[in-house]
Amino acid sequence: MCVAMYDMTIYTGILCTEPFSFPHRAETDESWQSVTQGLAGLLCASLNFIQPENTGKPVMLFGAEGSDGRLGAGSPYRYATLSRENVCTENLTPLVKLLPCRAKAGLASMMNAYTVFDSLFSALSVHVSTECVDDTCEYKKQVLVLAVNVVPTRVNQEPSQPLPKQYHWNLGDLLKAALNSACAVATNSEVKIVTTDWLGVKRITLNKAPSHTVEHGVYAIDVYPVVFGEGSRIV
Repeated sequence: MCVAMYDMTIYTGILCTEPFSFPHRAETDESWQSVTQGLAGLLCASLNFIQPENTGKPVMLFGAEGSDGRLGAGSPYRYATLSRENVCTENLTPLVKLLPCRAKAGLASMMNAYTVFDSLFSALSVHVSTECVDDTCEYKKQVLVLAVNVVPTRVNQEPSQPLPKQYHWNLGDLLKAALNSACAVATNSEVKIVTTDWLGVKRITLNKAPSHTVEHGVYAIDVYPVVFGEGSRIV
């Protein structure tokens, strides 16, 4: 339901990466420790177990934007994983608190913790980046992307049963939550549904026509704006 899921790889356990701009390794290592300790407290996660001994300092980075991927021996890039760390409710709660309306209104109000963690797979991710406001790049802004990825169980059907040729579902039943109000500070609220597989073959047919469809590589994504009024609905 989120385009970002094709832009960010989802991992099990904890993955933490950070590109620094310090010229000296000592400054980078010190800042890396501050980042992991700060995130550990913010997200109630065990990032404090990331130490120099289990931190990677790559000298080459595949697909580095604007370069040939060579970082050199004094790499400012840091990479660490904790594969045994499980995601749970105590991680979701502080993540939701980063939203302006939290889980009180808007699409985030459909984020039922019981549904998220009773699913077949769940993962949380936080991505912070700096972007130029315009072409001159005189002013920059911080961009925060929060993602909750869930593989839910089937609605009104046992997982052991074969999937029928026509499988009927809606978001309310799928997430076991209702959408009742808009977030007052949100400029727009949209539900995006990927209707094709990785080969570009259409796999989902929706009852209502989308407002428009966008293409993201081989994927076709139907976009539905959320309209609030007499009974919130997706049109």
